[in-house]
Amino acid sequence: MESKGRILIVEDDTAFANLVRRALQQEGYEATVASDGLTAVELLRTFKPQLVCLDMYLPELNGWEFLKKYAVYLAPHVPIIAVSAANVDRASLQGVSEFLQKPFDLTILLKTIDRLLQN
Repeated sequence: MESKGRILIVEDDTAFANLVRRALQQEGYEATVASDGLTAVELLRTFKPQLVCLDMYLPELNGWEFLKKYAVYLAPHVPIIAVSAANVDRASLQGVSEFLQKPFDLTILLKTIDRLLQN
């Protein structure tokens, strides 16, 4: 079966990241996890994601730094879904396609991904 798309999950909460990864894989996506911003940067080159799900509060390189320095390496059509448990000023999320406040239902994330990738 062909993958519906490659998704990079950038999340330092291992249990949550693995839950999201398994849910995406069950839906037919190829998904991998980066537990910090620096690993995410490396995976931009090697994994070549078609969508990034980015936690904004990360060790090493936070979500805002990732967006400012590395989002330019993503093709212009690669959507980014920012997620955070904290209240985030949405004006600070330049280049982000969607924002989801944690906790959120996984079905909302899956529907958002499907819509952004038009699957």
